[in-house]
Amino acid sequence: MFSLNENSKVIIYGAATSGKIIFDILKKNKIDIISFIDKRADELTELYGKQVVSSIEDIEGIHKLDCIVIIAVKNVFEHSKIASKLVGYGIKNILYKPYTVLMGNGSKDEKRISECYDCLLNNEIRKLFDIPETRNIFNYQSDDWAFVREQDGWIWAKVPVCLIYANKATTKESIWANIPILAMFPHIGLFQSFLCSNSDAERGIEDYVSFCCEAAQNTGEIKITERWKQNVVHNRLDVFHNMDMAYELDKDFFVRNAPRAEWNEAGYFNLLGGKHRATFLVAKGDRYIVLQIAKEDYKKWVQKAGISELEKRLNYDYNGLIQKGIIEHPYFYRYPFDGESFTYLIWVHICNFLARYVFSKNHNFSFNSMTAFVSLEDQGYIARNFTRIGVKVFRKTENRPLEENISEVMNVVAAHYLEKEDSPKVNLAIVEDTIYENAQFCFLVSDLELGEMKENYSVEVLFQGTISSQKKFLYLIANKDRNL
Repeated sequence: MFSLNENSKVIIYGAATSGKIIFDILKKNKIDIISFIDKRADELTELYGKQVVSSIEDIEGIHKLDCIVIIAVKNVFEHSKIASKLVGYGIKNILYKPYTVLMGNGSKDEKRISECYDCLLNNEIRKLFDIPETRNIFNYQSDDWAFVREQDGWIWAKVPVCLIYANKATTKESIWANIPILAMFPHIGLFQSFLCSNSDAERGIEDYVSFCCEAAQNTGEIKITERWKQNVVHNRLDVFHNMDMAYELDKDFFVRNAPRAEWNEAGYFNLLGGKHRATFLVAKGDRYIVLQIAKEDYKKWVQKAGISELEKRLNYDYNGLIQKGIIEHPYFYRYPFDGESFTYLIWVHICNFLARYVFSKNHNFSFNSMTAFVSLEDQGYIARNFTRIGVKVFRKTENRPLEENISEVMNVVAAHYLEKEDSPKVNLAIVEDTIYENAQFCFLVSDLELGEMKENYSVEVLFQGTISSQKKFLYLIANKDRNL
């Protein structure tokens, strides 16, 4: 335990607005401030008469382990990551907002630390005693974050978009069946066109009309005319307007009218209807969609038996710095991985690219003959998604034991792990920092803006985002030698 009082020596982590607020409170209460820590230390060097350093290691002349570090970063969701770094340097006396408390749980000690942090901001210094030391910085407590409600043997649940697939094959629509809804580029593109969020709006409409024509031809029962095509677009525009109004004013519409789905033993859900509702929500940018699932299917998905061991493993491995990726399982939706949105968007772009490419070449959506090499620290998320669609995956990672544990819970044997520096020839590669030359197409994640490439490559920037406040780019690099 520690206390904050006139005898304390304090280091403030953060030299912006929140740091100034805490500095003023401490100064009024005659508490000694030793230094600020801030990543802009090379610019500031000094603030309010106190030194500014970039790391706890840069503070000299005091016994750092006896100091109290107060995290004064406005983004409270970053506090636990910063506290984790400080614990790594041996610092135990830390005031911050624990992530687990922000998420609605947390241990007794974490709740007390959070309470004391609030007291500090309210200038209630007299209450800042018996503050628990920050020893076990992170102890994730899993819960079912997917569950919405249950009725008559059905469960309504928030399901990750990557686990939602179109209906199973029928004799008349087989090429469009059993594929990820993220691969349904005609539907998503149509709604993006209506949303004006797609710079190539006409292409979205054209793709959808072509899709409808194909479906009509398969049935052999519909005469395709220009008037019929116009009616198709008009009808979908009306559907879009009604769903868009519900999205803005009545979000529960998508719960009351949640599409039904059934569990597929390959590790995902097949829609039984409602693909336009689902693809509309994808076009709006939703990462989770409420589905109506039979209770028995829900149990098969959740697999409670494997959760506790995975939770222990994640808590043991957590360090708040390098954990990136996604675990697409209800009990780990809120695990604080870094760059989740970025990782999800990588799969969105890969899935869209694959669907368009395969359809243009083969006029179907069969990915079973394809191979991929993945070297991305994402908890195996991309590898699992490839496996679900039938792509053979070669995986290179530093985190194999944890990934295998995750894959076991997810019912997905995700990859063929490479023990040596093998470089198999593949159709696709998803890598960081270095171009994978033995692939037809390489998705490259990098923080560098690529200059001129070798003559045998073409480069396209798919999007840019951030991980740990660092700008990242996703590039699509095509090898002009397509005979690999």
